[in-house]
Amino acid sequence: ADRVVAQVIDGGSGYLCQMEPTAHFGLGRDTSVNSLTIQWPSGTTTIIANPHIDQLLIIPHPAVDDDQIL
Repeated sequence: ADRVVAQVIDGGSGYLCQMEPTAHFGLGRDTSVNSLTIQWPSGTTTIIANPHIDQLLIIPHPAVDDDQIL
């Protein structure tokens, strides 16, 4: 069955607080993932088709053009 799982990663919400920038997704009995979509705070979207499972994926933020920086 198709399902969508979402998580938000933020820098923290308390005084001198910082959150680890890691999201963990449990698949249950599923053995594959069709795609992984990352919506960055900059508005950029990264889509990874058929990502490998049971491992750490490090997804860097895509490069930003100088004219997009305010």
